[in-house]
Amino acid sequence: MAQSIILTGAGFSANFGGLLAGDMSDKILNHNKLNSSDNLKKLVQKCFNYEDIYYQVMSGTSFNEQDKKIMKHIMLDVYKNLNNTIKNGIDNSGGYYFVKDCLRRITSNQNNIGYLFTLNQDLLIEGLYSRQYFQSHEVFAPGIDTPRTSISLEQGKTCNIDQDVAVFKKKFNKQKNKTRPKIFYVKLHGSFNWRCEEGTVMVIGHNKSLAIAKNELLQWYYNLFSNELKGKNTRLIVIGYSFNDKHVNDAIINSGCELCVIDRLRRVDLLSGIKDAEQRDKINKILTKYYCKTILELINNGNVYDPDFTEIVDYITFKD
Repeated sequence: MAQSIILTGAGFSANFGGLLAGDMSDKILNHNKLNSSDNLKKLVQKCFNYEDIYYQVMSGTSFNEQDKKIMKHIMLDVYKNLNNTIKNGIDNSGGYYFVKDCLRRITSNQNNIGYLFTLNQDLLIEGLYSRQYFQSHEVFAPGIDTPRTSISLEQGKTCNIDQDVAVFKKKFNKQKNKTRPKIFYVKLHGSFNWRCEEGTVMVIGHNKSLAIAKNELLQWYYNLFSNELKGKNTRLIVIGYSFNDKHVNDAIINSGCELCVIDRLRRVDLLSGIKDAEQRDKINKILTKYYCKTILELINNGNVYDPDFTEIVDYITFKD
């Protein structure tokens, strides 16, 4: 069965006030807790990628337990502030029309089931859902049952994901068999508000495959992503992802899917920014559509004004 799948990265949330990697490192630099550790401050001053910063602190031998505690505190604060910014961005941006329209077209085109995979750990989709931009039956993810539960998540309530993954799979399969339209919202790298016995559930830094393998839910999510991409006549629409996570790229490259990219960067700039040359060449070969646009450039207050939007919709619904 033909299907279209959406995958979003940081550039997607940036349409609603979210931060890109360089912006995140600036927020870390500006945090007053950074002054508590000279080691941390020196690292942040010379490193401009927040994932590199986090990885070096949490995995390196140059930082003590107090440094690690400070870094965890700073990261959670940065994400809290990011979430507040996105909440305002949702209300002040017409970008949700694009999201709502694309997701509904995906479900209507493929037996009422659609997948929105994301590498982001913010609460953007939870915020859209809590404002009932989607109908109450449309989104399925841990901690999300109704718009009311989404409101509590967006306001800071945490979600414990330590429940047996078998239980969640059972819920997943039950939802999949329902006739109502359903978006399966899959956070491949965890979420700012998720908690488990070990603490937060966010995959940040290097060796992401190893971190994912240690969490049963995230491993199942990654397998789901890989398997769905391998479906016959699958089209993957990527919004705002820089293609620098090897495990994600491997799943895309090995799937045989068609690839469409929507990004604020020009195609040449995005491709040249992919660090792994072999993966860069393979991604370029499966790239069938590229739109150098932000979501806000594609749609304005619900009124389509850019012809590319119509092209994207036709591509998603296999009407091209």
